[in-house]
This record gives sequence, structure tokens and C-alpha cells, in this order.
Amino acid sequence: MRIVHTIPYLIAYFLLGAYSISIQILLIREFMVILFGNELSMGIIFSAWLLAIFLGALSGAKVVSRVRHPLSLFLVWQYLLMALPHLQIALTRNLRFFLHVSPGEYVPFFSLVFSVFVVVMPFAFVIGFIFPFAVSIFPSSGIKPAHGIGQVYLWESLGSMLGGGVLVFYLILNFTPYQIIAVLMVGVFINAGVLTCEIKIPLRRRVFFLLWMALFLALAGLSAVRFWTMMENKTLCQRWHSINPHIEMLVSTDSPYQNIVVGKLADQYSMYGNGQHLASFPDPYQSAMKAHFILSQHPQPDDILLIGGGFGGLLPEILKHPVKRVHCVELDAKLLETARDYLSPEDNNALNDSRVKVFVSDGRFYVKTCSVPYDLIIINLPDPSTALLNRYYTVDFYKEIRRILKPGGLTVTDASSAENYIGPEIGHHTGSIYHALATVFPSVLVTPGESNYFFASRSSHVAIPDSTVLAERYKSRTIDTPYFSEYSFRFLLPPERVAFINRALRDFPVPYLNTDTRPISYFYNLVLWDIFSGGKQRTFFDVLGGLSWRCFFLPLGILLIIRLLYLSLKPYRSASETRFNSLYAVFSTGFAGMGLEIILIFSYQNMYGYLYQKIGLIVALFMAGLAVGAYGMNRLMDRFPKAGQTVLLGIEMAIAVFSMTLPCLLIAIFGVSGTGTSFAGEGFLMALVLVSGVLTGTEFPLVGKILIDEKITLGRAAGLVDAGDHLGASLGAAFTGTVLVPLLGIHLSSLFIATLNFISCIFIFCSLLRRRCCVGGGEVY
Repeated sequence: MRIVHTIPYLIAYFLLGAYSISIQILLIREFMVILFGNELSMGIIFSAWLLAIFLGALSGAKVVSRVRHPLSLFLVWQYLLMALPHLQIALTRNLRFFLHVSPGEYVPFFSLVFSVFVVVMPFAFVIGFIFPFAVSIFPSSGIKPAHGIGQVYLWESLGSMLGGGVLVFYLILNFTPYQIIAVLMVGVFINAGVLTCEIKIPLRRRVFFLLWMALFLALAGLSAVRFWTMMENKTLCQRWHSINPHIEMLVSTDSPYQNIVVGKLADQYSMYGNGQHLASFPDPYQSAMKAHFILSQHPQPDDILLIGGGFGGLLPEILKHPVKRVHCVELDAKLLETARDYLSPEDNNALNDSRVKVFVSDGRFYVKTCSVPYDLIIINLPDPSTALLNRYYTVDFYKEIRRILKPGGLTVTDASSAENYIGPEIGHHTGSIYHALATVFPSVLVTPGESNYFFASRSSHVAIPDSTVLAERYKSRTIDTPYFSEYSFRFLLPPERVAFINRALRDFPVPYLNTDTRPISYFYNLVLWDIFSGGKQRTFFDVLGGLSWRCFFLPLGILLIIRLLYLSLKPYRSASETRFNSLYAVFSTGFAGMGLEIILIFSYQNMYGYLYQKIGLIVALFMAGLAVGAYGMNRLMDRFPKAGQTVLLGIEMAIAVFSMTLPCLLIAIFGVSGTGTSFAGEGFLMALVLVSGVLTGTEFPLVGKILIDEKITLGRAAGLVDAGDHLGASLGAAFTGTVLVPLLGIHLSSLFIATLNFISCIFIFCSLLRRRCCVGGGEVY
């Protein structure tokens, strides 16, 4: 009977988790569009989201014990949660207007941080605030209070896991954001009606039922006038107008990877992915300039691999050379499908040419698993502004490229630069690419201009700066085009500027090579982002980039010393020390959980390529681990009623050891899985994700029990645990992806996380020793 009575509450917690994760994912996608696909927004949104939950949970913990009717307030907050996402989506889509960012410009870094917090925090604050109330309203007859915390955490995690999976694999592909919000609202709204029946006071129950009916009629009316469709169309046009007001939007659609827009200006079409310009066509001059300049650098380019940009005029120009085979790799099938309706007959004919074969795959994954040798590999991708793109500019990737190049083969990539001056920002950015290539290839040639072309080969006789030889090579191929000639090489390769750019990049000091485990070019591009957006944080980034690994670990050492000195000067106080140790433990575990998840996502991308659904699977597995850990601890913690601190010490030690050994485990997995095709290797990596979630999830109910044992009320204990967990996760999200991994690399980042948790072990161990001394060797818990 008790189980039946708790079902509406468990469904409410499940829906709360599903609703929360869905809104988070939708907001990330919206920010990705207005920020041109930069993944930095993900880390900032995670950080703002988790920090807001921390503040909300902390506030809820202070308020919940003073509220006489927590169920009524829980319902009010649920109704507020139903309204907020509509405003958040609209605000995000108009954010560039509010910040007065000109079309095509980057949003300044700190303006972005402030805006994300303003948009995200109201909803996330309510999610955190409502958690102590969710625990306090849970029917507690027959179960211990600490188990109530575990139950709420378990069902919320299950909702996040399944809700995120359904959203990524189905809803996003078939519905617009406003329609998805409406679908989710229906579930929350129906459950709120059922919970209304649980209100004990008849008059209050009737009032809330009338409120529910009024909201039902309002929602029905909005649906009747197609409110969700109108809001979607209106805000979509507003977003596009803020990005490209002078270009007509013809199509806007979503794929699993990005938002795709086709725009038109006069007779020219443009393709955009997450707001970032991908290609314009017809643009015969630029297409001819790029294709003929690159292909002339190889004496006989029979077999060509083109990674990215296989449409929009480049491919027809490539086929004018005497090539035998062109393999094009495109990640997004829907992008190609959408573009085909607007391509010129020449482009469509090129895609249908018998020499051309299109592979829908991640470019990195294709190279890793490819066994076909090529004469020329063209990496036609944007700058390494994201973790996804940075994978194509690392030493590890260039080694994979070298493996599939023929002995006289050539690879080429390009990056934004400066015309006549290489300052420190541009130098770090382009210099990191140059030195990564030079580590793998004996011969690297860089061409000058606002965009540098990097030609790399095993032989110094392939790519050459001699405009006379290149002109003869091009002329011998009898190519007919009015947009390029043998005289173009003199303009593209003036000897003095070629010598300058190669000497400048070769001599530019780069402190670290750009690798998969230390994606330093990603950080350097963030510096360029600040410059291009008119930001004034150059000094901040310079200081940050110049810090050694010791500077990151020093604050942890200072924290440890200050705490130990404090304990040495104060007499032992069981309650205060236990509370501090428990909350610090849940804080460090929250940091570790988010940090390890980000490191594992980086590792998966590096090894197996960016497969969006698999990234969604990683997040779902982590959430599943949280649920398993919470469920297991809920079942086991009654077996050690007086040993909570000892068990917490064991969990913290396990997290520290797991974090410290994670890089070695990843190396072992990647070594076993060879080229990345092994399902066993992928399975082992997914198992690591699950383990990290389980270790993180075990602490939540345990720390709740410890705090309740220290005479803290149920709702306040739940709020404090939720606050500590999300504060740690917020900092983990903010630092791991944008600072720790790019500057320290995966190995030192994992060690940093391990140290943070090992300090927790020291705190708990010292308190246990002090307690044993004070009680004269009695039982320790």
C-alpha cells in the first residue's frame, strides 16, 4: 500500500529530472547557434546551471523547515518551472540584440559569461530550491529519513538519464524546441494534478484544484491558437536577423549535430551550421583559387581525400585536374541533403561523378580506420575553436594522416592569420599548428595571407614556394577557368613574404605541442575570440596561459595546510568537523564527477570521433551510474549505522585512486583497441563512464545520512548535500574543459582531481584519529 501511495511522488521526481536535463540540452543548442558552434558555451552553461542549483538548494535548505505546507509550495514551483523555458529560449535567441553585438561578430567572452548566468540561473535556481521540498514531501512512513534523500536523488537521476536519451535520439529530430517544451509540460502538468489530490487540507486542495483547472484552460487555449508554432517561428526569425540581417533565410532545420540554415543574398546561397558560415555558392573565384592553388602543389594528385566542404564549388574545380579518385568525408548527412536542393548543376554533377565517393562519417574516425593510401589530403575545416575541431590540428591526428599518405603524399590545412604581422596571439594560434605538423612531417611550407595554408610532406620536393615551377605544373594540366591562371602564383607566393611567415612561425616559441591529451590550440583560439570580439581581457589570458602546473596545485596545498593548522589549534568538536568533512567530500566528489565526465568525453572524441548520439550515451551512462550508486548506498547504509565517516573515507579514496589511474586505463584501452575499431575498447571506455557515475552517486545518500545523524533536519540536510554537490560540479565544469585539460593535459588534470579528493581523505582521517583520541579508543564512525 505504501508503494502505491509513493508512486505520484516518484513520478514527480522522475519528470523533474527529465524536464531539467531536457531544458539544459535545449539551451546548450540555442547558445551554440548564437556563438557559432563554440563549445565553450557548454562549459559555461554547465557551470552556471550547477552554480544556480547550488544557490537554490542552499536557499531551499534554509526555508524548508519554516514552511508548514511544503507540498503546496512544491506545486507552485512546478508551475513556475513550466513557464520559464519559453522565456529562456526567446531571450537566448535575441541575446545578440540585447548585447548590441553586430552581425557576424563574436560575443565578447565576459559578456557571454554574464548573459549565460542571467538566462540559465532562474530555472536552475528553482530546480535546486525545490529539491529540499521534494525530499520533505516524500511519504516517510516505514522508511528512515536518509532513505528519502536517496529515493529522490535516484528517481531524479533516472529521469535525467531516460529523458536525455529520448530527447537526443527522438524529440530533437522530430520536434521544434517549443514543441518539445510543450510535450514535457503535459507530463509535469498531469502529475501536478495528481499531487494536488495529496493535499490534506480540503480548502487548500480545492483552491489548488481550481488553479490547476485555470492553467489547464490557459494551456488548451494557447494550443488552440498554435502558440508554440508562432513562438518558434517568430523567435527563429529574430535569431537569424541578429546573425545575418541582410540575408534572407530560406530553410532552418536541425540535425543531430547542428542547426542548419540556408540563406540567400541576390543570386548567391550560403550554408550555415550553428550560425557559423560554412560555404557560399556559387562563388567560382574563391573555389577556383583554393582548389588550383592546393592541387598545383602536388606533381601528380591521383588519389585525393577531402575532409569537409565537399560542396559549394570546390569539388568541380578539383575534378578539372587529372585526378583518378576523390573521397569526400562529411559528418552531417542532413547538411548534404539540404545543400543539394540549392547547388548549381556543376556541383551536383561533381557529386555524381564516377570518380567521387562521399562518406558520411566523422573525418577523424574515417582517417583512423582508413586503409586507402592518398596522394593529397585536404583538411577543409574551420579553425580549432572547439574541442571537436581541435582534434584535426593535433600531433596525434597528423600521425594518423601520415599513415595513409603515399610516400610522396601531401597534406594541407589552413588557419586564420594576419597579413603582415605575427603578434603573440596569432603566433601562438598558428605557431601551435606549425609545430604540431613539423613534429610529424620533415617538410612544412606555410603560405602568407589572412589565411595561412600549411603544406606538409615527408619530402621537401613536393610542396614548393617556387611560383615559376607551380605555374608550369598548372599550365601543363590545360585547365580551362577564367578565375585562375598560371600568373596567380606570383600574387599568392611573393618570396619575401613566404620567407617571413615560415621564419616567424618556425622561430615562434610554443610552450606545448598541441596534442589530443593537451589541446593547447583550443585555448589559444579562445584568446583570439576575445580579441575578435573586442574584449579587453588579454592580460587575464596571458597570465592564465603562462601559469605552470605548480600554480594550479598550490591552492590545494594551501587549503590543506590551513585546515590542518586550524584543527591543531582547536579542540575536537564532533558535529562541526563531521559536517565540514562531509560537505567538503560531497563538494570534491561533485567536482570529480563533472571533471571526469568531461575528460572521458574528450577521450572518446579523440579516439572514436564525434558521434553525437554516442556522446549522449556517455551522459546517459553517467546518469545511470549516479542512479545505481544512490540505489546501492540506499540499500547498504543501514548495515553500518555508526561507521558513516569510515565508509565516506573509503569512497573518497576510491575516487582519488580512480582519478589518478584514469589516464593509464585510457592508454591501456586505446592500446588494446588499436586503430579504434574495437568494440571491446569502446565498451571498456563506456564502463569507465559508468564507474565514475557509480562512485559519484554513492556519496549523495550517505552524506545525507551523516548530516541527519548530526541532528540536521531532513529538508535542510537534503539542501546542503545538493548544494555542496552542485557547487563542486559547477567548478568542475568551469575549469576542466576550458582551463585544466587545454593547459595541463588529461594526465595532470586527472591528478588535480585525484588530489582534490585525496585532501578530503586526509580531513576525514584526521578527524577519525582525533575522535579516537578523545573517546579513549572507543568505536569510530
